[in-house]
Amino acid sequence: MRAADDSSISTSPPGVAASRAAPADESGADTYDIDTETRLSRSDLVLTPTITALPSVSFSFDVQSWAGTDTDELFVTASGGALDGVDAALDDDATVAEYRTVAAFDTERLYRVTVASDATRLMPAFDAVDAVVREVRSTRDGWSVRAYLSSRSVLTTLTDRFRAEDLSFDFARLSRLGTVDDVDDVVLSEDQRELLSAAIDHGYFETPRGISQHDLASMFDVSPSAISQRLRTATGKLVAYNLGAF
Repeated sequence: MRAADDSSISTSPPGVAASRAAPADESGADTYDIDTETRLSRSDLVLTPTITALPSVSFSFDVQSWAGTDTDELFVTASGGALDGVDAALDDDATVAEYRTVAAFDTERLYRVTVASDATRLMPAFDAVDAVVREVRSTRDGWSVRAYLSSRSVLTTLTDRFRAEDLSFDFARLSRLGTVDDVDDVVLSEDQRELLSAAIDHGYFETPRGISQHDLASMFDVSPSAISQRLRTATGKLVAYNLGAF
């Protein structure tokens, strides 16, 4: 797909990243009780060809640019290693009608992507339901969406929508806020959580591995030996926590 001229593009994406408000509790505040992380994949899901072609690159969708509508334009950040290959991958990506580079740095690039008309959109399933989308990032074969839901009925609605779109999906996280310890937030630093999440999403712990230690190191712009040490430290913390050593 052809890269467009970026001269008219703003670096401040518009919009808000939440659907309509959930019912208020007795205090008058909106409540979202269920914490979910859903992993979605399908060969024509937007940007999936680019994601699978560049396993050492992490992609994230700027949820602040999503206003709860089925938009044809997305703001997407690419970070990590092999960024020089992103433009070529986008050129070959049938789910992308057009893209523009909004900002480029040594380890990160921001793109404005126009979705192809026949591609499967990522966000419409979360439109007009009582959910707050918190984070959208790439896995090795699709996307992971972190969201807070107001009730189990919203979860049922989302499941029905995923099936209607023939999306492969699984719930990597499903817990009630305030009742289940979020172990990674308690034990791990933000950097350690990010590293382990990337390693899991890209299949580092699978057999055979979906990503090499060298490519994982490239994503975080450090040496393979540094990545190896950080992985040992982070996984050691989780093992110690689960064995009661913390």
